[in-house]
Amino acid sequence: MSCLGIAGPHSRSVMTKLTSTDMTNDQFKFLTFKDIDLAGIPVRAMRISYTAGEEFNIGDFGTYALSSLRIEKAFRAWGQEMNMDTTPLEAGLDYFIRFDKGVDFIGREALLKHKEKGIQKKVCMLIVDTNDVDPEGNETIWFGGKVVGNTTSGSYSYRLKKSIALAYLPLELSELGSRVEVELLGTKCPATVVKDPLFETEPTRTRRQEKAAQKVELNRERTNLRAQV
Repeated sequence: MSCLGIAGPHSRSVMTKLTSTDMTNDQFKFLTFKDIDLAGIPVRAMRISYTAGEEFNIGDFGTYALSSLRIEKAFRAWGQEMNMDTTPLEAGLDYFIRFDKGVDFIGREALLKHKEKGIQKKVCMLIVDTNDVDPEGNETIWFGGKVVGNTTSGSYSYRLKKSIALAYLPLELSELGSRVEVELLGTKCPATVVKDPLFETEPTRTRRQEKAAQKVELNRERTNLRAQV
């Protein structure tokens, strides 16, 4: 089994030339997959990416570049921010969970108990003050002379020109502006908790705008109903 990523703002145009499947946003939504024929070859296509690029400028890109883009976007990754020892609540993925959907999905009861009890740690975005080495993940985090957490992913942000990392921190240190230290090659480097994602791509901005517009329309309808009553 192999995987090929087609990335960039015009990747949909490239795909359209290779398949008869409807690749429009309405028919192929983000975080979904389809079994399609691509240039006559059956493939499973998944719509998820951390990347951007120029029209038809298709080329190779490495995992470090992909990781940097992923972390800037604050996308969680299995084996790093997500593993067998963490839950979606701790990973900040609770907005994907629908407890009221009427389906007894695997792990539902355990998650409900965890939600009721309350989480003790969560994934945070860090900007790390370092000049000669970047975090890569699994670095120790210190506060007040004690180990308080660990990084899960790290990289150099080419957009911010700074070192960044995703990390698990206790709730009391997860507030924006909290200061901790990340140990890199034996040196404790200052780090600050900042809001994630560091920037939003156009699809994310569009979804937020659509949700905001829907909320405004819903409030308008409720106001009209109250006026009629």
